[in-house]
Amino acid sequence: MVLSILTLFSPKIKRLKQGRKNTRLKLQNFPPKNNKRIWVHSASLGEFEMCLPLVNELNKTTPNIDWIFTFFSPSGYENATLPDNAQKFYMLSDTKKYAKLWIHSINPDLIIVVKYEFWLNHLIAGFESKIPTIYWNFLLRENHFLTKKWSQLWRKVLKQVGVFYAQDNLTMKLAQGMDFNAILLGDIRYTRAKELQNLQDFPIPKELLEFCHEKEILILGSSWQEEEMALSIYLRQNKILGNQKIIIAPHDISESHLQEIENQFSEYGVTRFSRNNFAQANILILDGIGLLSRLYKLAKVAVIGGGLGKGLHNCIEPLASGIPIIFGTLTYKSPEIHEFMDEEIGFGGKTSKEIADNIKLVLQKSPLEYSEIKNKIAIHINKSTPNIAKAAVYIGALI
Repeated sequence: MVLSILTLFSPKIKRLKQGRKNTRLKLQNFPPKNNKRIWVHSASLGEFEMCLPLVNELNKTTPNIDWIFTFFSPSGYENATLPDNAQKFYMLSDTKKYAKLWIHSINPDLIIVVKYEFWLNHLIAGFESKIPTIYWNFLLRENHFLTKKWSQLWRKVLKQVGVFYAQDNLTMKLAQGMDFNAILLGDIRYTRAKELQNLQDFPIPKELLEFCHEKEILILGSSWQEEEMALSIYLRQNKILGNQKIIIAPHDISESHLQEIENQFSEYGVTRFSRNNFAQANILILDGIGLLSRLYKLAKVAVIGGGLGKGLHNCIEPLASGIPIIFGTLTYKSPEIHEFMDEEIGFGGKTSKEIADNIKLVLQKSPLEYSEIKNKIAIHINKSTPNIAKAAVYIGALI
């Protein structure tokens, strides 16, 4: 009833409701099982992509697997690119009736839940059918609801999970404190970021390569007004040297905001990527999407947007590219920033002025000092990147 009412106001909810209806129809005539089946549930596209390295590894090492992917979010369902041996569905409502229908119909040999989805009735139905279950790239934070007294039911059910592959040490500590069987995996985002750097199907445009050639590139990645103000503060006190260029990739690429950025930096020589005449510009605005993650490897330092209030964007991509990062620290959803600062590979600030100071700090590092930062980043990446092959051996044995 609630979803039916919400469909009147939200096209996204309408697609979800129709998608669940289609799932129920498909389950009425679900084909018999010829191969081993693995069911993977991801809330949305980002979580789905976190599981792809494991999927790819298991496809190489374990023959005859059929994958079944479920999503809660239409953005995940509609945009996920599946392996050839896979199909996708919208997740049904978490009722006992639908949970039993789902498990009975697809009859999986293994259940993989990505990150932190807790559909209790579906989990219970899987346990009752003695299906091994794991959590992949599991993540908890301080004060997570599972740590509360009132979440005893959730903890009781989750203790039946075979393995929680934990993203970080804090998750390990919290999971073990609840008597979960947890193994430190590392952060899949490092694996995915490194894969994206190596993709040959998406080359960097020649014009951008020429713009960055033999230049010290400062990138503002997914910037908001606070980071753009930090750059403005920096430029009031420091010239753009002949061997320096700046790329701004704003989070908001609306025409009004692009014009705002152009006005803000007009005196420094600014233009947009889409205008194709940026060879002589000092500041280039990326007014499209899809290029940023590949450009980090051409940069000297990146300022990551959102940390001064909006929610910090992806810090892993620039780190995986081997460059130091600068960010705002007014965020509670990115506890890893404290690790970045402790290891001196990330530089945090509470204000636009402090971010501007950090830009100057990093850009004025001597070659030796900068090389030391790069070495620290390499060590961090090495320890933080999961051993997918090792995990796949254990997981493959479960089926």
